[in-house]
Amino acid sequence: MNETLKFSWGHIVAFLAMIMISYVTFTGAAYLYDTNLIVSALWAIASFLVLFVVFVGTQQMKAVEKNFTRCIVLERIGVILSIGVLVALVTVSPFKHFWTVYSNKSEIMDEFAMSIDSSKSIFENYDVYVNERIEKTLQSKSPEKNAQAELMRLQLQPVFSTQTESFDYQAKKIEIEQWIDKAQQSSVWNVFVIGNLTQIQNGVEMWKSTLESWSDKKFYDGDMEPYKATYDITANFNNLKQKFTRTAAFQWRAILWALIGYLCMALPWLLQRRPVKNPNSLWGKKAWTAEEDYEEHLAEQPAAEQQEQPLKIEEYDDDTFEI
Repeated sequence: MNETLKFSWGHIVAFLAMIMISYVTFTGAAYLYDTNLIVSALWAIASFLVLFVVFVGTQQMKAVEKNFTRCIVLERIGVILSIGVLVALVTVSPFKHFWTVYSNKSEIMDEFAMSIDSSKSIFENYDVYVNERIEKTLQSKSPEKNAQAELMRLQLQPVFSTQTESFDYQAKKIEIEQWIDKAQQSSVWNVFVIGNLTQIQNGVEMWKSTLESWSDKKFYDGDMEPYKATYDITANFNNLKQKFTRTAAFQWRAILWALIGYLCMALPWLLQRRPVKNPNSLWGKKAWTAEEDYEEHLAEQPAAEQQEQPLKIEEYDDDTFEI
């Protein structure tokens, strides 16, 4: 098959549109499938391949210089499929779901920031608990109790202790707080931070168990009860996940951006001229004049072939004519 493909700025615009639609599809799938990044990546790759085959393939069918009957059928199928792609983007594709999340971005990001910020209260509440427990012990005038208070300080606040070399409480606390502050600056476009919700949840749950285990030991009768974290990050994160996995039947932003993307991706096909000798148009046969046919054919010829041909004068025998 000999194609005369016309590469132009339209291809650049089309490829950028395909990449953007694929990324939006990836992000929408990450929200829709509860931050499953593997499934999201498969959606994005499949979307790009379908868009590339349909739109670039349709242009190739328009540019062919032989096998016109077969290729015009494929071109028409490609045009119909491109419309089907447009419909899929605004109905069943995660592309639509992203714009549903985007329309609720303020509510979702406020909930996300609140959930992340509240997780720091585990450390703050634990520090308050330790100080209160030590202060209660020191309030007794017994020297024995004072000695127990110092022991409690060492065991309840590992920051003052060298009892563990593999776990630095203060360093870990600062590291996690810095990560939480960074996570609060995310947006609905940056799905990778929100994609770590499960990891954050598991980490906070581990910290709750660790802090509670440190306070299990009672040093004397009447000592305070062990520390119990009241913050339930699992419930908060589950509520957040329900917000960004909730779907909507109609999303006007998805329709608008799908139409813009469709026009951008269709540019290579629109800019591609159909070869002169192809007798077909998109939905029928060409309707041209002999003069238009000659001018287009002349424009496609090499310059050397367009030189003026010498005028040939036919000679006739006068005897062949009768009056």
